[in-house]
Amino acid sequence: MAAYRPTHSLLVRWALRGTPAYESTIATAFEAATTHATEARFRVEDETICRDAPGVVDRLRSEFDSSSDNGATVYRSADLQHATEVTQPLLNLTRASATGVREVCLTVDGERCLQYVPEHAQFTVSDAVASGIGTSVSETISDKPAVLLPETPLAEWTYQGVSFSVGTSLCIERERTGLSTASCYGLGKLADVTAAPETRTIHLRWELHESSWLVDMIARSVGAIASAIGPTRPKTLHFETETDFSTARESLERVVDGLHGDDGSSAHQV
Repeated sequence: MAAYRPTHSLLVRWALRGTPAYESTIATAFEAATTHATEARFRVEDETICRDAPGVVDRLRSEFDSSSDNGATVYRSADLQHATEVTQPLLNLTRASATGVREVCLTVDGERCLQYVPEHAQFTVSDAVASGIGTSVSETISDKPAVLLPETPLAEWTYQGVSFSVGTSLCIERERTGLSTASCYGLGKLADVTAAPETRTIHLRWELHESSWLVDMIARSVGAIASAIGPTRPKTLHFETETDFSTARESLERVVDGLHGDDGSSAHQV
């Protein structure tokens, strides 16, 4: 079987992870993709899931073909409608048992065209394996807090010797004393962008998310280290050319509109 090479990644609003809205978005995208597949595969840890929802495992065992794989069980079904019905209960487990659902896949004649890894919130598809799968997913999630983006960067530019790129993350690469260092910031946390054409700058507003005191403490520690060794999450982007500015603006607004288009929080004021 050839190595899986995704062409697109699904970016979902970061603050919604672990909520019904997030799970609904993933389930909607999965269901849209099934029309392009021939088989669904669920790679799970039976014991982990049984602690929270034994009925789900019982259903998988009785209704799907299965095989063992490195401490997990792979359940398969060529009945895609049936597989879609099972997907939602599995997604509902991801808040408490993310590591129990290792992977959800769709395949075409044995080749993967979709892969979802709940533990890392990674949902990707391959148009190269299933032509049109990206379009189907994009159209179906148009009213969800998400956007499907190509694996190749939407925008790339250089400002004062520093390289920037926009995809599912904003990546910044610097050269220091002959060494290249890169920092990437997931755009699922991007709340809005404000573009200023007269100065060729784009101001970024990032979404804050409530977290536990332990997560806050870790974040502060990591932030202190990051401040010492590299850039923090950027708030302003600068451009040397009008073309670079326009391309980046269009790309970032595409992300914001996908994540927040229906909540009225993004206006892209100039």
